[in-house]
Amino acid sequence: MAKSQGLKALESLKIRYAELEAQANKLKEENNAKLKQSFAEKIQATNKQVNKPSSSRQNGRKAAPKGKDKKAKKRKRRKPRKGAGNCPKNKEPNGTETATVEKCDLCGKDLSDKAPLESYNERIIEDIPDLPEEDAW
Repeated sequence: MAKSQGLKALESLKIRYAELEAQANKLKEENNAKLKQSFAEKIQATNKQVNKPSSSRQNGRKAAPKGKDKKAKKRKRRKPRKGAGNCPKNKEPNGTETATVEKCDLCGKDLSDKAPLESYNERIIEDIPDLPEEDAW
């Protein structure tokens, strides 16, 4: 191959390289523009969803109407066991006793002839009987 032919081939390759490089740059710019556009669209879609409460967006699904949603989440409750809870016991006392004070505990003064005070504190004392003992024999 002659020197002139080699130079011509080198020149043609140089020109072809410049053309291909320009084409590659153009494709890169187009691709970048498409990516920027899709990224901007995703940001806008996210910004629309940001201020919604979490209950209204569940894994990309639309939220159920409020009335149906509450009914669906209700669970069937078990019946409580008998005797559970703080139920009032309406039992009448089986005996009444009035306490009297014969003498003062502090000074020892006789109080048997004194009338009781008009105001008094009332309290109820309930005795719990012991369980009957069972014979081991």
